[in-house]
Amino acid sequence: MTPDPVIQISAIEHFVYCPRQCALIHCDGVWSDNAHTVRGARAHRRVDSGEHRQERGRQVLRAIPLWSEELGLSGRADAVEVEDDAVRPVEYKAGV
Repeated sequence: MTPDPVIQISAIEHFVYCPRQCALIHCDGVWSDNAHTVRGARAHRRVDSGEHRQERGRQVLRAIPLWSEELGLSGRADAVEVEDDAVRPVEYKAGV
C-alpha cells in the first residue's frame, strides 16, 4: 500500500496566492530568487536556526516541525512561543 501524499503547508499558501505559482514551485521545482526573496531569506536566518531560548519571560522555540497525518499536511512553524500555559505560533515576514 502506498502512503497518502502529504501536502506542504507552504503549497497551500502559494496556491491561494496564485495556483500557477504553486504548480511551478511545488510540482515543477521551478524557483528563482529576486531581491525580495533574498532579503527575506537573510531576515529568516535566525528563525531557521532552530535555536530555542528564553526571551522576555517566555520560551521561544524556532523551526518547529508540524504535521497532521489526518489532514495529510506537513510544514514548519517559524517559531512557537510558550508562556505559562499559553502556546502561540509565530510567523515572521520581511516587509516590502
